[in-house]
Amino acid sequence: MEVVFLVLPGGKRPAEDFLTELDNKTVAKIYKLIERLEIDGRLIFPHARKLEGYKGLWEMRVNSQRGAVRIFYVYSISGTIILVSGFIKKSQETPKRELEKAVGYLKQVGVVV
Repeated sequence: MEVVFLVLPGGKRPAEDFLTELDNKTVAKIYKLIERLEIDGRLIFPHARKLEGYKGLWEMRVNSQRGAVRIFYVYSISGTIILVSGFIKKSQETPKRELEKAVGYLKQVGVVV
């Protein structure tokens, strides 16, 4: 399966931009998971988790020195996996603000979750 970064109108790439804020070791872990997604078409726990209440929205899970890194992704109708946005998790629950931001990005390109 092909894995791509979401590109918003105007060219912004939230998930790809987020990776530039991370250390090289963490980025390497993320790219290993992306490669696994491309080969297997899916990730299993603890590397990924489907988000409850958001149809089709998943989170990629990586631990780093700065905390729990999360990258949201979706499966498109065409079979492409789209990396949406990312953040560093600071609490037990996924912040609603981050979920709403990801859903908003998807709506900008016509994807409803």
